[in-house]
Amino acid sequence: MHTILNVLKKDWFEKTTIFIGILGQTCPYIQAYKIFSLKSAYAVSLLSQLIALLSVTCWILYGYSRNVRPITISNVVGVFGVLLVLLGMWIYS
Repeated sequence: MHTILNVLKKDWFEKTTIFIGILGQTCPYIQAYKIFSLKSAYAVSLLSQLIALLSVTCWILYGYSRNVRPITISNVVGVFGVLLVLLGMWIYS
């Protein structure tokens, strides 16, 4: 019984951290929506987006190398969001 409980706790914790991690990575999508809806990337910092891209890429590599699914999955979601922001900046700057 103790082993089954530990497995259930681990599974719940992994799913919860994946959900929270993905939720945290929605920020770039909100920024991208604003850029594309306003058709303007005014006041969006290129440097901040490049740092964000570097950060999520490093986290993907770390999560993959350590086989930590929540880190890997949530940051893959994040990298696509940052790429969307960069695309919007390229189109509307």
